Amino acid sequence: MTFTSALLLLVAAVDCGSGDAEPELGEPEPEPERRPDVLPDAGTTDARGEAAPSGRSCSSAGWCATSLPDADLMLKSIWPLEGRAFATAESRTVGVKVLEWTDAEGKWRYIDDNSQNQTGLARYVANIWAPSENELYYAVAKGTIVHGTRPSSEMAWTWTSHALEDHSPVRQRSYEPDSPPEAVSRALYPTLGVWGTGAGDVYAWYTNTVYHWKSEGAAAPSWMPEYTADDVSSSTEELFALGMTGANRDDLWFSFVRTNMARNQGACPVIVRKTPSGYERISDGIVKGARCSEARPGFSMMGSARGWLTSLQTLGDGQVAGIQGGRELVKISAGDGGYSVATSKVLSLDPVDDRDRSPGAASFFTSLYRAPEGRLWMGGIGMPGTGMVVSGDDVWSAGGSYAISTLSLSGAPLKGSDFKIHGTANANLWLVGAHHALHKTNP
Repeated sequence: MTFTSALLLLVAAVDCGSGDAEPELGEPEPEPERRPDVLPDAGTTDARGEAAPSGRSCSSAGWCATSLPDADLMLKSIWPLEGRAFATAESRTVGVKVLEWTDAEGKWRYIDDNSQNQTGLARYVANIWAPSENELYYAVAKGTIVHGTRPSSEMAWTWTSHALEDHSPVRQRSYEPDSPPEAVSRALYPTLGVWGTGAGDVYAWYTNTVYHWKSEGAAAPSWMPEYTADDVSSSTEELFALGMTGANRDDLWFSFVRTNMARNQGACPVIVRKTPSGYERISDGIVKGARCSEARPGFSMMGSARGWLTSLQTLGDGQVAGIQGGRELVKISAGDGGYSVATSKVLSLDPVDDRDRSPGAASFFTSLYRAPEGRLWMGGIGMPGTGMVVSGDDVWSAGGSYAISTLSLSGAPLKGSDFKIHGTANANLWLVGAHHALHKTNP
């Protein structure tokens, strides 16, 4: 069932948003903005001063600023635990960095050994995932998973790196295969990441392949490819892995996209599920021009005709949700009769109309988090250059609704970009992005 919330037409007028307006169809499309290059001496410079003010500054909704060790940090992902959090960041002065926050100390500190910058890996950093306070993984370009462990929270970290093999086809591109431009926002999207259900069950994805950290026989464990999406229909079509989630090791969901990079970014969501029976592709489509025109034979078509399905979140056994096209949620449910789909339009805008100039048309959600209590939280961009958070409970029914969670710390919109949201509960949420790491500890 589709539910449209007119409330969010007001988003551009309150404290929300961050990002550039979308290009229109029929106009020349700009080349995707290149990621900042890491400076030769990245990681060796002194701190430039803290990014947040010394006094504790909070919004009326309880989002409180935290101090970052360098003012120019662009936080790319966060993984909260009880009492602490880990984050990845990029900076033109210090390169790619890994940070840890503890509630006890009330501050962020760097915990990496800077090897990711010294070895030339750090073209960009993707997500971070931690099964415990003493073990974490993060993904860094080009195609590398970095694993960190420590004996206890008082001890130093030990780091190891493992390169993943690129199985994507060799082609002439105006982009890197691990960071193609997303269909609607045109922002470069990392097709690289790591996630797991526990310390002994960890997965990674890179370009068009899913990897599993495991061993065969007496061999040492390694990143072994388990699923590759390579059934393209033309020389300009490509398949990319975008992310994964799962309720447990026997119920995993993977999001891919089938896209024609030569035809104005037409794209079809491709959903793959792994159960004890193995991998099963359940959704796929046919790309025609700038749209996903119809389902491929033998598969369902899930979501709208344009936009990638990103930021997957499990809703429990046999259910998953994600953001499509930055404007609507898609829920996929497994049942005895197959799979069903429900959608919820978060923004009162056409998710496939690139010419939409109505209020809030530049708004775009980039991340989704489902709290254990069931509430859905979304972070993204509203007015260009500012942050936005909304939340909702039963958003799949006509009685559901979304509410804006105010980010303004000083009466003005929160400036920044590329905001991501995650947490452990409604009373332990983080929103991170350019120059900001906000912590919310009230429900």
